[in-house]
Amino acid sequence: MVKIHLKLEGTYVLALSVPLDDMKRLSLRPLKYLRFVAFAICGVTGHLALMPDGPALDYDVTDLDDSDDYYYTPDGNVSSFSLPLI
Repeated sequence: MVKIHLKLEGTYVLALSVPLDDMKRLSLRPLKYLRFVAFAICGVTGHLALMPDGPALDYDVTDLDDSDDYYYTPDGNVSSFSLPLI
């Protein structure tokens, strides 16, 4: 499973979990796709990293890293309006 953790109010929470086989099937550039999905969830541009508050990844890489956890740090405040109600 590929997991995207989203930074909300200073803490990372699990926002999405996608099977690795689906990621490989859905996109030739899976990191770009994951970044887009994270943007669509929170409505704010940002970057993916392999660790909380880590450096941005190279989105042109075609294979996912061995890590199954990716951390999305938004460039601004996440609007609670854009988050799905659970």
